[in-house]
Amino acid sequence: GTILMEAMLMGNSAVGSDADPKMVAGCEQNLAWLRQNCKIAPELESKIFRRSATELTHDIIATTLGGGSNLLVVTEPYLGPPLSTFPALAFLEKVLNELSALYLGFFKNIASWLPKGTSIVFIFPYWKKNNLEKVRSSERLVAKIESLGYIKTAFDPLQTTSLFYERSDQIVGREIMRFIKT
Repeated sequence: GTILMEAMLMGNSAVGSDADPKMVAGCEQNLAWLRQNCKIAPELESKIFRRSATELTHDIIATTLGGGSNLLVVTEPYLGPPLSTFPALAFLEKVLNELSALYLGFFKNIASWLPKGTSIVFIFPYWKKNNLEKVRSSERLVAKIESLGYIKTAFDPLQTTSLFYERSDQIVGREIMRFIKT
């Protein structure tokens, strides 16, 4: 629930979903803690649903956020299994195929009801090979996402379309991108 908590600390209502019931329960506990320990305006709504991101509907968002206008979508989806070493290429290909289906399913689902002009900040995993080369999941997905009615756009004022985050001791890093619904 880190993204939901950050949204609320910034003065926004927040809605989230996860297919894993343990993650939903943990998020609910964290949101309750946040309300008890931080000055969160009582009118700010927060809700976490047990549902795959490929099954979200406008009704879920609108009911929680009072109409669902002025949306900003920020998500860190499932990034694949934890790894302690760079995986075999056959395993990595399997992971990439599974993640691609999930991510494209998400973008396809929200394309049918997301208002035009809505920003989507999406985190893609990449895998560091020998700390020199990056195997980026985004490379096989961005064109497909754009074909669903989105445009990749730069982060202002940085004028870059990708932000990278990684820890030196981890194999999986994060590539953050921003899309606009057209």
